[in-house]
Amino acid sequence: MYSTQLRLFVFDRAKNAYAAAGGGGLCGCVVVGSGVNYNLLIYDAQKQHLCATPLSGDFKLTVQANNYVSFTTANTGEAMSVNLASDEQLKGFCKHVLVTCAHVAHHSGGQPLSEPVLQVEGSRCFKYSLV
Repeated sequence: MYSTQLRLFVFDRAKNAYAAAGGGGLCGCVVVGSGVNYNLLIYDAQKQHLCATPLSGDFKLTVQANNYVSFTTANTGEAMSVNLASDEQLKGFCKHVLVTCAHVAHHSGGQPLSEPVLQVEGSRCFKYSLV
């Protein structure tokens, strides 16, 4: 359904800092699923899953400076941040994830989207109409 490349960082609570995942190199990212079951999968060069979180109306993204987007996984509660190479990749990532969340929310018994689903830090502003 959607794929891109990005760098993944996982929050290390013991060090109170983000640490590069997947050896710090580029990782693959896909949104896959069908019906009302979709997942955001991020994997390393050896195809090992580094993140596999379900997408739903409760899933939130926070856009940050320098093409970073952070989120918390629904299944493990891990804080993660991804870095995309360009503004266009960042917009594509956010759009595909949020449209998938809207689809799941709408088709799973009318569950409304949590507000807000997209938080923006700093002076960046993205506007998406999910209707």
